[in-house]
Amino acid sequence: MLIKPKKNKPIFKSFPRIWKRVEDGLCTTCKAEIKEEDFTDEKSKVEYSLSGMCQRCQNRAFQE
Repeated sequence: MLIKPKKNKPIFKSFPRIWKRVEDGLCTTCKAEIKEEDFTDEKSKVEYSLSGMCQRCQNRAFQE
């Protein structure tokens, strides 16, 4: 189950337009539509709940 990020996170308080993307079901980074089936594992879903980033943006941000 995909858990939507919480509005009380400091990043969303500091940048309300990023929160608007979460409300609209979009990635906070690239504005792609968020689809649960795109996430590859539970760890990625947890990261989405923290940052609002789609799988593709997570892959770019956390590449080894």
